Amino acid sequence: MKMYSRTAGKKLMALILCAIMMITMLPPNTKVSQAATSVSNPRTANGVSTWDCIYFGNYYQSNSSTKEPIKWRVLSVEGNEAFVVADKALDCQPYNETEEDVTWETCTLRQWLNSTFLDAAFDEEEKSAIKTTTVVNEDSIFFGTEGGNTTLDQIFLLLPNEVKNPSYGFNSEYYTESETRE
Repeated sequence: MKMYSRTAGKKLMALILCAIMMITMLPPNTKVSQAATSVSNPRTANGVSTWDCIYFGNYYQSNSSTKEPIKWRVLSVEGNEAFVVADKALDCQPYNETEEDVTWETCTLRQWLNSTFLDAAFDEEEKSAIKTTTVVNEDSIFFGTEGGNTTLDQIFLLLPNEVKNPSYGFNSEYYTESETRE
């Protein structure tokens, strides 16, 4: 199964992947409960979206020698779970280290997010609060290539249908320029 088989598609995905990391968190411990007190779903009025934000974990952002708290935008709240996206690009990694057709299941970015980044950005208490999520890897809406097998991930990327979900505060027109996706 192939994820993206065109060079242009790989470049587009590399740009998107630099900016988007997702986690779903459960607040079972004090640190997360304090971070996630009274957060709510995004609000949109007159085409402008507003997100509640939380700070959770620490990662190198301004420089390579000092970790800073990571700011997350809350995309959805259901019960005691929050679905969040990093407020800004935290790192830039290739989708896959080698030039070959791979799916999300076997790409090196998935491995990096769920091991290297996870270990660098979160302590053990924080890691225990991050829910393992079933990620359904749908076929590409751009190229018609197969998405691959469903995976279980703690950190993952937004899917195309998620970046155009108005309930997350995004513009529903995928090909329309949108400040909410930038």
